[in-house]
Amino acid sequence: MGEAVRLLNRAAKSIRPDPPSLLALGGLYAAYLKIQPKDVVTKTNALVLLDRVAKMKFSAPTLWQSLADAYSQIDQPQKAAAIYSNLLFETPGPSLMREALHEKLAALYFQMDDKTNATKQLQAIVRDNPTRFPRAWFFLGELAFADDKLAEASDDYDNALHWDPSFDEAYYKLALVQIALHRTADAFKTLDEARARFPKTYR
Repeated sequence: MGEAVRLLNRAAKSIRPDPPSLLALGGLYAAYLKIQPKDVVTKTNALVLLDRVAKMKFSAPTLWQSLADAYSQIDQPQKAAAIYSNLLFETPGPSLMREALHEKLAALYFQMDDKTNATKQLQAIVRDNPTRFPRAWFFLGELAFADDKLAEASDDYDNALHWDPSFDEAYYKLALVQIALHRTADAFKTLDEARARFPKTYR
Protein backbone atom coordinates (compact mmCIF):
# COMPACT_ATOMS: atom_id res chain seq x y z
CA MET A 1 0.00 0.00 0.00
CA GLY A 2 2.94 2.33 0.62
CA GLU A 3 3.90 2.11 -3.03
CA ALA A 4 0.34 2.96 -4.05
CA VAL A 5 0.44 6.13 -1.93
CA ARG A 6 3.79 7.14 -3.43
CA LEU A 7 2.39 6.69 -6.93
CA LEU A 8 -0.69 8.76 -6.09
CA ASN A 9 1.37 11.56 -4.60
CA ARG A 10 3.74 11.51 -7.56
CA ALA A 11 0.82 11.68 -9.96
CA ALA A 12 -0.64 14.63 -8.05
CA LYS A 13 2.53 16.61 -8.71
CA SER A 14 2.80 15.83 -12.43
CA ILE A 15 -0.78 15.45 -13.64
CA ARG A 16 -2.33 17.94 -16.06
CA PRO A 17 -4.13 20.58 -13.98
CA ASP A 18 -7.51 20.29 -15.68
CA PRO A 19 -10.77 19.05 -14.08
CA PRO A 20 -11.04 15.72 -15.96
CA SER A 21 -7.47 14.69 -15.16
CA LEU A 22 -7.66 15.81 -11.53
CA LEU A 23 -11.00 14.08 -11.04
CA ALA A 24 -9.59 10.87 -12.49
CA LEU A 25 -6.84 11.07 -9.89
CA GLY A 26 -9.45 11.87 -7.25
CA GLY A 27 -11.21 8.65 -8.17
CA LEU A 28 -7.97 6.73 -7.61
CA TYR A 29 -7.55 8.37 -4.22
CA ALA A 30 -11.12 7.38 -3.34
CA ALA A 31 -10.53 3.79 -4.44
CA TYR A 32 -7.40 3.59 -2.28
CA LEU A 33 -9.16 5.11 0.74
CA LYS A 34 -11.97 2.58 0.42
CA ILE A 35 -9.34 -0.06 1.19
CA GLN A 36 -7.37 2.07 3.67
CA PRO A 37 -9.97 4.38 5.28
CA LYS A 38 -7.73 5.19 8.27
CA ASP A 39 -4.97 6.75 6.16
CA VAL A 40 -5.56 10.31 7.37
CA VAL A 41 -2.66 11.84 5.45
CA THR A 42 -3.83 10.45 2.11
CA LYS A 43 -7.42 11.49 2.88
CA THR A 44 -6.18 15.02 3.51
CA ASN A 45 -4.27 15.01 0.22
CA ALA A 46 -7.36 13.77 -1.60
CA LEU A 47 -9.47 16.52 -0.03
CA VAL A 48 -6.96 19.19 -1.05
CA LEU A 49 -7.08 17.86 -4.60
CA LEU A 50 -10.88 17.86 -4.76
CA ASP A 51 -11.11 21.32 -3.22
CA ARG A 52 -8.71 22.49 -5.92
CA VAL A 53 -11.07 21.15 -8.58
CA ALA A 54 -14.10 22.73 -6.88
CA LYS A 55 -12.50 26.18 -7.28
CA MET A 56 -12.01 25.75 -11.03
CA LYS A 57 -14.37 27.16 -13.62
CA PHE A 58 -16.17 24.45 -15.56
CA SER A 59 -19.81 23.77 -16.34
CA ALA A 60 -20.10 20.11 -17.40
CA PRO A 61 -22.67 18.43 -15.10
CA THR A 62 -20.89 15.09 -15.44
CA LEU A 63 -17.71 16.58 -14.01
CA TRP A 64 -19.58 18.16 -11.10
CA GLN A 65 -21.26 14.86 -10.40
CA SER A 66 -17.89 13.10 -10.46
CA LEU A 67 -16.60 15.67 -7.98
CA ALA A 68 -19.59 15.14 -5.69
CA ASP A 69 -19.18 11.36 -5.94
CA ALA A 70 -15.53 11.67 -4.98
CA TYR A 71 -16.35 13.92 -2.02
CA SER A 72 -18.91 11.37 -0.88
CA GLN A 73 -16.43 8.52 -1.18
CA ILE A 74 -13.88 10.28 1.06
CA ASP A 75 -16.46 11.05 3.76
CA GLN A 76 -17.26 14.65 2.90
CA PRO A 77 -21.07 14.37 2.76
CA GLN A 78 -21.80 18.09 3.21
CA LYS A 79 -19.65 19.10 0.25
CA ALA A 80 -21.12 16.30 -1.84
CA ALA A 81 -24.68 17.25 -0.90
CA ALA A 82 -24.10 20.90 -1.82
CA ILE A 83 -23.01 19.92 -5.34
CA TYR A 84 -25.82 17.38 -5.82
CA SER A 85 -28.32 20.03 -4.70
CA ASN A 86 -26.99 22.51 -7.26
CA LEU A 87 -27.18 19.86 -9.98
CA LEU A 88 -30.74 19.04 -8.95
CA PHE A 89 -31.70 22.71 -9.19
CA GLU A 90 -30.24 22.90 -12.71
CA THR A 91 -31.77 19.62 -13.94
CA PRO A 92 -35.27 19.80 -15.44
CA GLY A 93 -37.56 17.07 -14.29
CA PRO A 94 -38.85 14.54 -13.89
CA SER A 95 -35.93 12.58 -15.32
CA LEU A 96 -33.65 9.66 -14.52
CA MET A 97 -30.94 12.17 -13.63
CA ARG A 98 -33.18 13.83 -11.04
CA GLU A 99 -34.12 10.44 -9.58
CA ALA A 100 -30.45 9.53 -9.21
CA LEU A 101 -29.66 12.87 -7.56
CA HIS A 102 -32.56 12.51 -5.13
CA GLU A 103 -31.30 9.02 -4.22
CA LYS A 104 -27.76 10.25 -3.65
CA LEU A 105 -28.98 13.16 -1.54
CA ALA A 106 -31.26 10.95 0.53
CA ALA A 107 -28.37 8.59 1.28
CA LEU A 108 -26.11 11.50 2.27
CA TYR A 109 -28.72 13.05 4.54
CA PHE A 110 -29.22 9.69 6.24
CA GLN A 111 -25.45 9.55 6.70
CA MET A 112 -25.54 13.02 8.29
CA ASP A 113 -28.56 12.03 10.42
CA ASP A 114 -30.55 14.83 8.77
CA LYS A 115 -33.96 13.16 8.80
CA THR A 116 -35.82 16.27 7.64
CA ASN A 117 -33.91 16.60 4.38
CA ALA A 118 -33.76 12.83 3.89
CA THR A 119 -37.55 12.79 4.07
CA LYS A 120 -37.81 15.59 1.52
CA GLN A 121 -35.64 13.69 -0.95
CA LEU A 122 -37.58 10.45 -0.50
CA GLN A 123 -40.87 12.30 -0.92
CA ALA A 124 -39.56 13.81 -4.14
CA ILE A 125 -38.62 10.34 -5.40
CA VAL A 126 -42.07 8.86 -4.83
CA ARG A 127 -43.79 12.02 -6.07
CA ASP A 128 -41.95 11.89 -9.40
CA ASN A 129 -42.25 8.12 -9.76
CA PRO A 130 -44.41 6.42 -7.13
CA THR A 131 -44.13 2.92 -8.61
CA ARG A 132 -40.43 2.54 -9.30
CA PHE A 133 -38.88 2.86 -5.84
CA PRO A 134 -40.65 0.69 -3.23
CA ARG A 135 -37.69 1.10 -0.90
CA ALA A 136 -38.21 4.86 -0.88
CA TRP A 137 -41.72 4.22 0.45
CA PHE A 138 -40.24 1.84 3.03
CA PHE A 139 -37.69 4.36 4.29
CA LEU A 140 -40.40 7.02 4.47
CA GLY A 141 -42.27 4.56 6.67
CA GLU A 142 -39.20 4.12 8.85
CA LEU A 143 -38.84 7.88 9.32
CA ALA A 144 -42.54 8.35 10.03
CA PHE A 145 -42.53 5.44 12.51
CA ALA A 146 -39.52 6.94 14.30
CA ASP A 147 -41.42 10.23 14.64
CA ASP A 148 -44.50 8.38 15.94
CA LYS A 149 -46.52 9.31 12.85
CA LEU A 150 -48.18 5.93 12.82
CA ALA A 151 -50.93 6.48 10.24
CA GLU A 152 -48.39 7.95 7.83
CA ALA A 153 -45.99 5.07 8.46
CA SER A 154 -48.77 2.58 7.79
CA ASP A 155 -49.54 4.19 4.44
CA ASP A 156 -45.85 4.24 3.48
CA TYR A 157 -45.25 0.58 4.35
CA ASP A 158 -48.46 -0.34 2.54
CA ASN A 159 -47.24 1.48 -0.57
CA ALA A 160 -43.90 -0.32 -0.37
CA LEU A 161 -45.71 -3.67 -0.38
CA HIS A 162 -48.17 -2.60 -3.05
CA TRP A 163 -45.33 -1.93 -5.48
CA ASP A 164 -43.10 -4.78 -4.28
CA PRO A 165 -45.02 -7.66 -2.62
CA SER A 166 -41.72 -9.53 -2.17
CA PHE A 167 -40.40 -6.90 0.27
CA ASP A 168 -40.43 -9.21 3.31
CA GLU A 169 -39.31 -6.74 6.00
CA ALA A 170 -42.13 -4.36 5.10
CA TYR A 171 -44.73 -6.93 6.20
CA TYR A 172 -43.24 -7.10 9.69
CA LYS A 173 -43.00 -3.30 10.01
CA LEU A 174 -46.52 -2.79 8.70
CA ALA A 175 -47.88 -5.31 11.21
CA LEU A 176 -46.07 -3.53 14.05
CA VAL A 177 -47.61 -0.21 13.06
CA GLN A 178 -51.06 -1.73 12.71
CA ILE A 179 -50.79 -3.17 16.21
CA ALA A 180 -49.71 0.24 17.52
CA LEU A 181 -52.78 1.72 15.80
CA HIS A 182 -54.98 -0.92 17.51
CA ARG A 183 -55.77 -2.45 14.15
CA THR A 184 -55.18 -5.99 15.37
CA ALA A 185 -57.26 -7.70 12.67
CA ASP A 186 -55.28 -5.89 9.97
CA ALA A 187 -52.01 -6.89 11.63
CA PHE A 188 -52.99 -10.58 11.65
CA LYS A 189 -54.03 -10.29 8.00
CA THR A 190 -50.66 -8.74 7.12
CA LEU A 191 -48.78 -11.50 8.94
CA ASP A 192 -50.93 -14.16 7.23
CA GLU A 193 -49.96 -12.69 3.86
CA ALA A 194 -46.31 -12.72 4.92
CA ARG A 195 -46.52 -16.37 6.04
CA ALA A 196 -48.08 -17.37 2.73
CA ARG A 197 -45.30 -15.68 0.80
CA PHE A 198 -42.38 -16.40 3.16
CA PRO A 199 -43.20 -19.60 5.06
CA LYS A 200 -39.61 -20.05 6.28
CA THR A 201 -39.35 -16.51 7.66
CA TYR A 202 -42.83 -16.03 9.14
CA ARG A 203 -43.83 -19.20 10.98
